[in-house]
Amino acid sequence: MDRSRRFAAADYAAPGWYLVTAVTWSRRRILGTLTEAGFSPSKVGQCVQSAIDAIPHYRPWVSCLASCIMPDHVHLIVGWERVPENRLGTIFAIVGTVKSDVTRITRRTAAVYPGQAVWQRSFDVRFLRHQARLNTAVEYVNTNVERALVSRRLAPGTIARPEGRA
Repeated sequence: MDRSRRFAAADYAAPGWYLVTAVTWSRRRILGTLTEAGFSPSKVGQCVQSAIDAIPHYRPWVSCLASCIMPDHVHLIVGWERVPENRLGTIFAIVGTVKSDVTRITRRTAAVYPGQAVWQRSFDVRFLRHQARLNTAVEYVNTNVERALVSRRLAPGTIARPEGRA
């Protein structure tokens, strides 16, 4: 039986900030590659960036505070203060639009095969209720590529330690 990881009592239309992570189908690395210079997006990754950039165009009340595209997933921090009346303003509507736009455009431009899935069915969402959690999430998203590059440089069996610890 497929169970949702969502909280039944949660209001995913509530004003505030949300940290979203969407993962590609089977964690395929179709969004780009990590190089020593950083992240290099593929055509699909470029479509993802365009869809993220378009969020405020279709939903002017939504702000995108931070985003990070990785080879097999995307992190996004979006939020709003108030949803206009008669408008769909849930995190599901926003992320669903981004995912469907990317899928439609990549299929039309032959960046993926027709019928090929781009995304896993669901996505992870965290409501960032406190300023400290928002600050931590923004730092996490903004440094994701850098952390991935550092972890790739570590020798097998090496454990990364925070600065100042032996």
